[in-house]
Amino acid sequence: MKTNSSSKAVKAGAGYVIGNYLLKGITFLSAPIFSRLLEPADFGEFSTYISYEAIIYIFVGLALHSSINNAKYKYEQKFNEYVSSIVMLVIISSLAWLGFANIFYEQYKSLFGFDRLVVNVLIVHCLSSALLQIYNSYISLNYSYKSFLKISSINAISNIVISIILILTVFTEQRSLGRIIGTVLPISLIGIYIIVYFFRKAKPVFGVGYLKFGVCYSLPIIPHGVSQVILSTFDRIMIKDMVGSAEAGIYSFAFTIYTIFKVVVTSLENVWKPWIYEKMNAKEYNSIRKTGTSYAFGMALFTSLVIMVAPEMIKILGAKEYWGCTDCVVPVVLGGFFAFLYTLPATI
Repeated sequence: MKTNSSSKAVKAGAGYVIGNYLLKGITFLSAPIFSRLLEPADFGEFSTYISYEAIIYIFVGLALHSSINNAKYKYEQKFNEYVSSIVMLVIISSLAWLGFANIFYEQYKSLFGFDRLVVNVLIVHCLSSALLQIYNSYISLNYSYKSFLKISSINAISNIVISIILILTVFTEQRSLGRIIGTVLPISLIGIYIIVYFFRKAKPVFGVGYLKFGVCYSLPIIPHGVSQVILSTFDRIMIKDMVGSAEAGIYSFAFTIYTIFKVVVTSLENVWKPWIYEKMNAKEYNSIRKTGTSYAFGMALFTSLVIMVAPEMIKILGAKEYWGCTDCVVPVVLGGFFAFLYTLPATI
């Protein structure tokens, strides 16, 4: 049984990494296109929007996806009921945020610099991202990397194609808005699919038990999640506000290279988390220690490799205006490595 679990984890890990690289290959191919379609200022506006989305979606989704691994062992036969219930809770939370955002728009609009349309699109985006996180956490429990890759590939390809069409047709004068709308449309449709998917498995139950467990488990995770996002994205927001959108765009392009590293981390984390919960449930602590050490050492070698090839990758992927970000890559990738190391004890 142990061997079967480990072999499934190894197979899923390879599937996640290879599949995610194929998906990121599409993103890498699109990088030269968007670096030419968007001025650095537009690129910076879009990157800032994505940074805000990464923070706000944690509040909109209440970090409920973080409770799924534990809920599987707590509720067992009623697990699908639990997941449907937290999906409904995320929808209710999103509606509340939409109401709040529109009622108090005049009070905060100067802080974010987004018009009302973008704010509403942002909250819909956050809802869809929260639903996608719940879905990915759910399917990762069974190492279902094929389902993950299917949804992710639809999202990635549609995102790029729709963005290009909108930039070249409808939003020729507001290209950053075209990129934003092109990003949000596909994931919103995926969000609708996820709602139907879970509600067909089980109807949501508004029992105090499910909601209390989900909220009590997840709310303390929100500050943790926000702190991680701030560490990884707030630099772009600060550069935009303190220096300018063009400089934020150039700096953000460095993250195109960082994604080479991030893809591996994210892919393996989809396998590491369910595997470590299985081992902890079985009290196989020594296995966790040995595997964790090997995992960290392997990622250290991979980090070194990414840093070595970074300058050449920037020149291949970016227009000349973006070559100035070369010096940013080393600290960005090193920061990503230490953030990865943190996840090993944090999961436990």
